[in-house]
Amino acid sequence: MKKWLSIFIFTLLSTSPLWAQDLFSAQTNTRQVQVGESFRVKFIMKKRGSDFQPPDFSGFKQLSGRNVSMSTTMDASGTHFTLTYSYILEGKKPGAFTIGPASATIEGETYRTKPLKITVKPRQSSPSSNGQPGKPERLLLKPLVSAPEVYVGEPLYARYRLYFKDQIGQPQISEEPRFDGFYRRAIKQDRIRTKSERYQGQRYTAGDLRQMVLIPQRPGRLEPGTLQLEVPVNEATGQRDWFGRPITRTRQRTLRKTFPPIQVKALPESKQPASFSGGVGEFSFEARLSRQELTTDESLTLTLEVKGQGNIALLELPQPEFPEAFEVFDPETDQQVKVGSFGMRGSQSAEYLLVPRYSGTYKLGPIRFSYFDPQAERYRTISSPQFTIDIKGGQVPTTPPGSSAAAPPSGTTGEQQQVNYLNRTLRFIQTKTADWQPQNRSLLRTPGYWIAYGSLWLVALFMVILYLIQRQKRHPDKQNQRRQRLAARRSQKHLAQARKKLRAGAHEAFYTELAQALWGYFSQKFDIPLSQFTKDRLREELRRAGLPAEDTEDTLQQLESAEMARYTGLAQKNPEQDFERSRLLLTKIERRL
Repeated sequence: MKKWLSIFIFTLLSTSPLWAQDLFSAQTNTRQVQVGESFRVKFIMKKRGSDFQPPDFSGFKQLSGRNVSMSTTMDASGTHFTLTYSYILEGKKPGAFTIGPASATIEGETYRTKPLKITVKPRQSSPSSNGQPGKPERLLLKPLVSAPEVYVGEPLYARYRLYFKDQIGQPQISEEPRFDGFYRRAIKQDRIRTKSERYQGQRYTAGDLRQMVLIPQRPGRLEPGTLQLEVPVNEATGQRDWFGRPITRTRQRTLRKTFPPIQVKALPESKQPASFSGGVGEFSFEARLSRQELTTDESLTLTLEVKGQGNIALLELPQPEFPEAFEVFDPETDQQVKVGSFGMRGSQSAEYLLVPRYSGTYKLGPIRFSYFDPQAERYRTISSPQFTIDIKGGQVPTTPPGSSAAAPPSGTTGEQQQVNYLNRTLRFIQTKTADWQPQNRSLLRTPGYWIAYGSLWLVALFMVILYLIQRQKRHPDKQNQRRQRLAARRSQKHLAQARKKLRAGAHEAFYTELAQALWGYFSQKFDIPLSQFTKDRLREELRRAGLPAEDTEDTLQQLESAEMARYTGLAQKNPEQDFERSRLLLTKIERRL
C-alpha cells in the first residue's frame, strides 16, 4: 500500500510542472536571428489571470507590444480560454541572450514561464534579389502621401505601397510610424488589391498594405516616423529537382523606410473671423427651425448641419445664442464621415430642443459658420437667416428684480417693456380711506382676520392641486421622459469625452469612457442600478423593449470589446471604428426605444 501511495505522489509531483507550464507558457517563432532582424515572443495563459509582468528585454529593441488577444472556443471537451500577450523584438548586437520568465497570477497563485534563449548573429550583407550586383531590387517598400505640403487641418491621403517581382507570403508590419502631430483615420480594406505598375523604370506588382487619412494638428515640419515590414519571399536557389523544376526557398526579408516629412503651414491669423471653429476644406452650412409660431405648451427644434469635404470629423459646430425666454436642452449630435483616396467628407449635425417659458416675439440668429478654404487660401463665412419666433399664451416676462430699467428681457416688445417699467416705478393712488382700528385692539384677535387668513390658504391649496392635476394630464409620464432625456444626455457627454481621449491617443481612458457611455445609457434608460446590471439582464431588457436581435448582439459585442480593452489595459485594433460603431448604435437604439 505504501509503495502504491509513493508512486502516486511521485507521479503527481512530476506532472504538476507540466500542468503549470500548460497554464502559462512562453513561445517564439525562432531561436536564431540576425542583427536588425525582428522576431515575435508570445506569453499564453490558458485561464483568466491578472498581474501580468513581462520580462526584461535587455539586449533587444522592442518594436511592438504589448499586443493582447483573447479567444474562447468550445468543443466536445468543453470551453477553452486563451489570453495572449505578444511582443515584436529586434536583435541589436551579436551574442547569446536569454529572455527571462514572465509572471502572472492565476487562481490566486503566481506562475512563471520558462526562459527563452535567443542567438543573435551578425547581419549579412543582403545582395539584390536576383543575385547580381547592380541589378534593381525585386522587393521595394514605399510610403506615399498625396501632398508634401498642406495647411493645419487639411486632410491628406497616405498609404504603404509594396512593389515585388517574386512570389511573397503575407507581409507583417513590425514597426509603424507614430504620426506625432497628426490625427489618423484608417481606411477600411477588405483585402489587398494588386496591379501591375512601372516604378523606377521596372515593371512590378504593386499593392497598398495600409491606407489612411492624416490631418496635421500643428504647423511646422512633421516627421511621422519609420516603417518596418517583414515579408516572406520565395527566392530561386539556382537548382532544379529531378523533374527539372526550379527549387525555391522562403526567406524572411526585412524592409525599413522612413516616412516622408510633411511641411505643415499655419492658418493665417490676420483675417481669421470670430466664428471660425477649425474647419478646413470646402463646406456648406444650414440652420433649420422646425416652427416659428407656437404656444408655451409646445416646443421647437433648431437643427445645425455642416456638409462637405475636409476635416469634417474635427470641426466644431457654431454655438447659437438663445433668448433667455427659452429652456435649452443639450443637443443631439450626429456625425457621418467617409474616408478614402479623396480624403475625408461627410456631415455633422446638432439638434437643439427649445421649450419656451414666456410669451412674446423673439429673434434668433443669424448664426454664422466660418471655415478656411485651402485651395483659395482664404476664409469663407456662411450666415443663416435671422429667425423670428412668435410665442402665444403663458406668462409675459417681467424684468428681474434688482435690474436696471434699461435692461428688459431679451426679445420682448416695446409695449411690454413700457408696462414692466411702469409697474416697477409707480404705485397705485389710494382712492378709499383705510379702515381705522381702535387703539389697544389687536388685529389678530378679530374673527374676520382668521376667516380671511384661512380662506387664502384654502384657495392656495386648491390652486396647487388644480395645477398638479392639469400638469399630470398634459405630461402623464414626464418623469419617465426626463429620465429618458437624461440617459441620452449622459451618454453624449461620455462619448464626447471618449472622442477627446481618442484624439489624444489615450486608448485606455478612451475605452473606459466608451464603456461608461454604453453601461450608463442602459442603466439610466431601464432605471436599473449599475451594481445590479449584467449582460443577461441587458439582453432581457432589450428583448422586452422590442429591439431586433442583431442590434442586441451588436450592443453586447461592443460592451465586450470595451471591457476587454479595459481589462487588458490596451486598445483594440481599430478604436476609431469602435467609437463610430458605439455612437451609431446608441443613436439607432435611442430612436427605436
